[in-house]
Amino acid sequence: MISTYAIDYGIMNFGVVMIALSEIRDEWPEIYGIIKKLATGEELSKQDELWLSELAGVSGWDREDVIDDLMNLNIDPSRRAERYLSLFRKYYSEALDFAKQRNTTQAGEKIWGAVTSLIKYYAAIKNVPMMHWSRSRLERFITNQLPKNQRKLFRRLLDKAHVLHEHFYERHLDDETFRERWRELLDLIKRAKKIIEKALK
Repeated sequence: MISTYAIDYGIMNFGVVMIALSEIRDEWPEIYGIIKKLATGEELSKQDELWLSELAGVSGWDREDVIDDLMNLNIDPSRRAERYLSLFRKYYSEALDFAKQRNTTQAGEKIWGAVTSLIKYYAAIKNVPMMHWSRSRLERFITNQLPKNQRKLFRRLLDKAHVLHEHFYERHLDDETFRERWRELLDLIKRAKKIIEKALK
């Protein structure tokens, strides 16, 4: 859990990596307030709950997983890698189940959660802190932390998963289009996992 010292002084130590809480405070003041309340045990307001729902929506994660991540921002990312791998497996499995049931909207949302978890897992392996709710942070990780020969694949992974995430809200894909995009995305996930497994060796 984030210490009140970290909250008060605006810095969390990740070993080699230092992250200023002031960055979160400046960019996402509402989320900063939630983090502070979670750290101190203060009750969350209705507005805070709406923000948590929004974070869950943009990341494809469940509320409880979002809260867990916010409460552990002060932990060295590499120590959270197994957690993100676990989240990937959870959301990937749920996505496959929904796809079998032909519930394309839920399948699209869960596969987005799986992809954001997978990228966050790769970031954790590289000891890079990641705000999983921010598309720009995911993009920045790909550009600044991955070798050039991996970037295209991970960008395609993110882009294709995001289309299925949008389908959750817009229901804009007919069944055949969804199936084609789904198969393409599963192939990209398989290839991305192989790259990550090699990075672990």
